[in-house]
Amino acid sequence: MSVDYYTRLERGNLGRVSKSVLDALARALQLDEAERAHLFDRGLQDLVGELSTRSQAFRARWAANVRHHHTGRKHLYHPVVGDLRLTYEVLELPADPGLSLVVYGAEPGSASQDGLRLLASWAATLDLDLDQPDETQPAPASEEA
Repeated sequence: MSVDYYTRLERGNLGRVSKSVLDALARALQLDEAERAHLFDRGLQDLVGELSTRSQAFRARWAANVRHHHTGRKHLYHPVVGDLRLTYEVLELPADPGLSLVVYGAEPGSASQDGLRLLASWAATLDLDLDQPDETQPAPASEEA
């Protein structure tokens, strides 16, 4: 593959690129799963190509950060408990390739831990409500023989 062809591919300046060319390129560049997914996503490829041609900073950040994150921090908002700042870890399931389990947790003693406890309590209350009979409805008629 020529340097010119690769440059046009990276910039999104090529029409339809065959899967075999993308596979060969992914192997040659030793791309991981996340990088391969990005390479094969045409819309993203076009955007990355455009941004890469316009910004050296973007090119450097893209090259340094495109990968699967197996641990990290997430900031979530839940309508009942508000902001949650959680850590997470992705656990691969070797018996089921392609499946993984994501485990979230909060720092002990943090507002996020309190929020998770409140959310667990709220969810348990909802479960109890579902188990209780609805007193506004008449009881089912019993069968008498």
